[in-house]
Amino acid sequence: MKKYKQLSFEDLVKIETLMEEDFKPTEIAIQLSKDKSCIYRCIKNNSVEGEFKADVAYELIRQRKLSSVKPRRLLPDSVLAKYVVDKIEESIGLQNK
Repeated sequence: MKKYKQLSFEDLVKIETLMEEDFKPTEIAIQLSKDKSCIYRCIKNNSVEGEFKADVAYELIRQRKLSSVKPRRLLPDSVLAKYVVDKIEESIGLQNK
């Protein structure tokens, strides 16, 4: 199974540079060894007033990432959380003896 990675700031700068040199998204994808849909999505989601700038795109990506609210995997007051804490405390107690 493929492991997906986010585009780095360096990738965004390369996209901006190649777009300024009139490369098409498909050609940019080949240059960066990325799927063309990844490049198209990046340009579509991070362009401001039809213009793609790497620093602006990076900031937009960062803001979206920070604003996403994902549920915690282990809720603090759950039975599972109490069990995990008890086991950790028990383990620490055994190590100190």
